[in-house]
Amino acid sequence: MSKPKGIIVIELPEVPEDCYHCNQKDGAYGYCEHVGRFVDHFVKPGERYPTCPIREMPEEDKKDYTPDELLSGMAIGWNACIEAFLEGEGND
Repeated sequence: MSKPKGIIVIELPEVPEDCYHCNQKDGAYGYCEHVGRFVDHFVKPGERYPTCPIREMPEEDKKDYTPDELLSGMAIGWNACIEAFLEGEGND
């Protein structure tokens, strides 16, 4: 039986040390719990390690699918899903 999945919306860290999964290990910073290694020397600012579990939020679908009602409905559902994920953003 598989476990249910969940999503946590966070601001993407600029460097690994700013990530909440990045911790100090053996007196050195930059150890990622999810990747299982020190990643700060392997990535440039604004990039993530290839196996990093954090992904960017997808963009809303702003295409006009008229007269295709199926694709139009799928885009409406896609956008509603993204809006639900971002609901409450900035209300800290």
